[in-house]
This record gives sequence, C-alpha cells and structure tokens, in this order.
Amino acid sequence: MKKINLLVVFFILFFSRAFTQTDVSYIITPKSDTIYGEFVSSNARVVKFKVDGKKKSFGVREVFRAFDAKSQTLFAPTHVLDGKVKIPGSEPKKYRIYDRARSEGILSFLEVCADGDIIVYGEGGTTTPGRASVVPGGAPIGGVTSPPQYYIFKKSQNEVLVLKSQGGFLMGGMSKDRIIASLKDFMPNAPELLMQLENEKKLTSTVFINYVKMYNDIKKQDTASEYGTQLF
Repeated sequence: MKKINLLVVFFILFFSRAFTQTDVSYIITPKSDTIYGEFVSSNARVVKFKVDGKKKSFGVREVFRAFDAKSQTLFAPTHVLDGKVKIPGSEPKKYRIYDRARSEGILSFLEVCADGDIIVYGEGGTTTPGRASVVPGGAPIGGVTSPPQYYIFKKSQNEVLVLKSQGGFLMGGMSKDRIIASLKDFMPNAPELLMQLENEKKLTSTVFINYVKMYNDIKKQDTASEYGTQLF
C-alpha cells in the first residue's frame, strides 16, 4: 500500500509538471515582478533576455529565478559555489552558507534541477564548464569541462551536500547507501520516500532529482514557504 501511494504521488507530480510547462521565457525579480521575453544567453554572472525587441542584461542580484522556455531550464543565483564552508565534524562532508556571504559574497547563476525546501543546483559538464557558461549544451568558454556536480541545499537547515555524477550515476566519493544515509537529515518526515529510494536499483542523477521533487511537493502541502524571494 505504501508503494502504491508513492506511485500515485509520482504520477500526480509528473502530469502536473507536464501540463504546467510553459513556452514563455521569464525572469522573476527579488521584488516578485515577472518580466517576460526571449531568453538569449546566460553565464555565471549575467542572464541576457530580449524584452520588447531589445536585449537587456540582468545581473545576479536582479534575478530570483530565470526560465528558458526553449530548453525548459530554470536558473537561479546562489551562494553554494563560493559562499559555503565545511561543517566541522560532518561525515560525509556537509557545508553551510556563512552569514557574510549572504550580504557580501559572490553569487553565481546555476541551473535549478529541483526547487523547494531542498534545492538541487547543477554545475559542470555542459551546464557550467569552468563557471563560464550555464547554457545547457553550450560550448566551454575559458574553462575546463568537468563531470556534472550537484549541490543539494536544504534551505530550512542551511546545509549543503555536494555530489558528483559519472556517466549519469551519482558518486561523490560515496556509495549509494551512504548517499541515502546522508539524505535522512534532509528528509526527516518522509521515511516512505527514503525507503522507496533505497529500493531503486540504480541511483542516477535523474532518479535522485525526481525523488527530491516528490519530497518538495509533499513538504509544500505541509507548510507554506517562509523564504519568499530570498537568494540562496
């Protein structure tokens, strides 16, 4: 019965996202204004849009979320690249965003693979080679292409877990069991979801991200967001 319930949640999530996808690119500002236009390009510091026929550049502190309708990709500015410090004694390694980084630290645009109480940011490979280009499929510009890397950020706990992907499979120097064990602190109120994840034969980045999305949808039903347009 528990497995059936989780399958129901998955299909509701899948179809709701399929029908809510949009073919219009947009930017949401920190003041909650929405700007519609045509997504042109993006790098670690700037998103370029064509608005009313004119190209405009938006810096990392002018954007809360930016959506490219053509690739169905969401971007957001974050501190997880340059504003994190290791949590002493954490094993596997976890990080937190230090206070000064929120006001003075460098923000970087990354792809948002999952959004909610847990944000999964994607970097590396064809996403952000050398932190110079965050356009999926874009050619490296002044950087070295590296395997995709994911930053799993638990907003309500200010904790970051970093995982690497090799050939589509999550590694991060950890086995599947250790990765799942490290997520227990991130998903304390979803034991059924974690149990189902443990039963997955292969822990690919796609499978993992889908479970985070399911958790975020469950969490969203429990409490309203308390973060508004705060940047992470």
